[in-house]
Amino acid sequence: MKSVIRAPKSDAVSERETKNRELARRICAQGIVLLKNKNAALPLTGGRVSLFGRGVRHTEAGGTGSGEVRPRERVNIEQGFLNAGWEICTKRWLDEEDFLYKEAYCKWEEEMDRIFSRLRLDFMGQIERANAHRFQVPYGGEITNADVQTDTAVYVLSRQAGEGADRKNEEGDFLIAPQEMEHLRQLKKLFAKVVLVINAGGMIDLTFDEQIETDAIVYLTQGGMEGGNALADVLTGACNFSGKLADTWGRNYDQYPFAHEYGSLNGDALHDVYKEGVFLGYKWFESTGLMPRYPFGFGLSYTKFCISDAQVSLVGGRAVVSAKVRNIGEKAGREVVQVYAALSKGSIPKEVQRLVAFTKTEELLPGQECEVRMLFELSVLASYFEQESRYKIEKGDYVLRVGNSSEDLQAAAVVRFRDSVTTEICKNVTKVRVGICDLPSPAVLQTEAEPVVAEYSGGIVMRRNEYTYHPKFDQRTEDIYKKFNARDKVRLVTGAGYFGRTYNQTFGAVGKTTSKLLKKGVPNICMCDGPQGLNLTPRAVEGKNQWFTVPAVPQNLRYGVLKKLLNLFIPKEKAESSVYYQYCTQWPCETLLAQTWDCGLLYEMGRATGAELLETGVTLWLAPGMNLHRNPLCGRNFEYYSEDPLLTGKLAASLSQGINSCGGIGVTYKHFACNDREEERQRMSAEISERALRETHLKGFEIAVKEGNPKAVMTSYNRINGAYVSNTRELCVDVLRCEWGFSGLVMTDWYATGRETAAAEECVPSGNDLVMPGSGKVRKKILRAYKKGKIREADMSVSCKLILKTIQESSVYSDEKNLK
Repeated sequence: MKSVIRAPKSDAVSERETKNRELARRICAQGIVLLKNKNAALPLTGGRVSLFGRGVRHTEAGGTGSGEVRPRERVNIEQGFLNAGWEICTKRWLDEEDFLYKEAYCKWEEEMDRIFSRLRLDFMGQIERANAHRFQVPYGGEITNADVQTDTAVYVLSRQAGEGADRKNEEGDFLIAPQEMEHLRQLKKLFAKVVLVINAGGMIDLTFDEQIETDAIVYLTQGGMEGGNALADVLTGACNFSGKLADTWGRNYDQYPFAHEYGSLNGDALHDVYKEGVFLGYKWFESTGLMPRYPFGFGLSYTKFCISDAQVSLVGGRAVVSAKVRNIGEKAGREVVQVYAALSKGSIPKEVQRLVAFTKTEELLPGQECEVRMLFELSVLASYFEQESRYKIEKGDYVLRVGNSSEDLQAAAVVRFRDSVTTEICKNVTKVRVGICDLPSPAVLQTEAEPVVAEYSGGIVMRRNEYTYHPKFDQRTEDIYKKFNARDKVRLVTGAGYFGRTYNQTFGAVGKTTSKLLKKGVPNICMCDGPQGLNLTPRAVEGKNQWFTVPAVPQNLRYGVLKKLLNLFIPKEKAESSVYYQYCTQWPCETLLAQTWDCGLLYEMGRATGAELLETGVTLWLAPGMNLHRNPLCGRNFEYYSEDPLLTGKLAASLSQGINSCGGIGVTYKHFACNDREEERQRMSAEISERALRETHLKGFEIAVKEGNPKAVMTSYNRINGAYVSNTRELCVDVLRCEWGFSGLVMTDWYATGRETAAAEECVPSGNDLVMPGSGKVRKKILRAYKKGKIREADMSVSCKLILKTIQESSVYSDEKNLK
């Protein structure tokens, strides 16, 4: 089989790379959040800087696991300041930290060789074992008087996390390590001002700052390949801060909902009870009266803004909110305007308020003013009533408040409903096995002034869902399907793995559809991981008989017997070998993307990523991650946007729209749904009420599906109320397709079916079309079930045709090029 390879053979920096790097830097700068700035500690001045902390040279650009990206170059924090023309005054300390780093790394490699001295055929288990032994960068040596050459010290507190393991509420992870605490104490004694930079994909406990009292705190998160340059931009004032938190930062871990019942902390790693119900994130803090350290949507700037003259009008079933934003400070900057609805007290407990709209201004010069306009459907005010199986806006007053964080708001208007309004009639899709403890309804939020009343007089169109699914396909798809025998159909609904020869070949693609149907006019399409960019092999060498080197195996899987196997199966490069290059952009992590609050930037990023998908021949990008930040210890929070479903859904939809605009490629929303932790993710069950599932954990997916038109959705490993999602037709068909109108394909997460996990033969009947990455064993199970009638022809037909439709719509598909 002759493969089609689209990757460039030139190692030269392309125009696409240059443009995408510039965009990545701009996005990163827009998402970094300034949390504190006493005594004008920032911006830095003078052209000389004192940098400390393990994150200065070993800056964490992103998390580990499937979200890894290998760009041509990453800019660390030290290099970012050097690129900006600044002098680094702490080279002695940084060099000593480098020596400790190399020493520790050698010991870690020896330990990894020991751990992987025996071969185990459990691939996902190997990943989890590797992630449980991540290399920990040493903290660095003592800080002395010799390091003092400026009045301000910048200390970078760095953390790493990733797929396969959750974080710990322990020193050196969620809590500050003793060595880091000692460093900060030394800095406070030696320097007039101390700036703390948090370089982590998730939150950390800042209780220590009550003792240290740093002068400024900056939340970099993980900035991707341009993180060092972007941080230098904002710390030196070349660019103003405009990022806003996408999460509520509690004062300590105990403040988060049922924090000590998360994962195995409750003594039962296989069951997580979502006792908080709909009260997640800021909704929990406001409803319980807890005061967070930093509220949702919060972020400082080098300038100040005034949001005024907020007005609300109702147009049918929509609300139009306008406001004036004026820069009343002395520097140019951008502001995020947020609209919250304070909910009417009714027959069921409701959160105090919920985010309903947001926008970000263009850059405003000092004294400049602009008017912003936001529109939202009034149906976002509805709550789900389980006993009635419907969304409903209860009668009463709903106060719309406008501001720049969930705490800094002013009442704009009251939307008054004299009668209750049903917005959608559904059917319950899950049964609760464990009681969910919704909070008692809190007091209705008091307004600071008497707002204008806008009385609802009709316009919301009630949706009554029909749960019959009979998709239509074009004649081309029908004709191809008629050529298939039973084995062909089974091949199509089971994917191809990492290795092997395929027609469309992308180096390092994590999965593909089958190439066994090429003679029947069906080429394969390729998929690659994300969401920080395309997780592909940056440099690949063509081997004998169209086999290729695939040096995309993560570094922490290159030890012991695994390393020996890789050396056996990956061919050696020869003088006559063809070399291909796939240098892809490493974008900032999703949490930082959310902190931009900028749908326009996400659309730009989508178009830029789309150019890379087309260049490398990838059809489906396995991104973005859509799960919510339910708990700060989730190891993959860096891959997810926010605690809020509306912010999550809107940003993901914008990213998808940008990629769709390129044609023939698309995103894959994941992980559908409730994949809110990594520990025992393949077996754990999320015990959740129907209301909390629909209003919170499915809502972001719903918004993104309806507005973003994704090509695919990936089901999660976990169970929901005892049933595996990939084996649950109520979620994959009734909700995803019948209620939301999704028309793409549904696939499993990788190796989600097996002995102790979901059943492969139950996927197609449940509306999960494609089992990934597929194997001979999986195909045998599905074929046996199909021949025995356990998989109906109607279900097999739909799944196969959806996959065919995706292939035919792909940019790599062409009737003329496909072999007959």
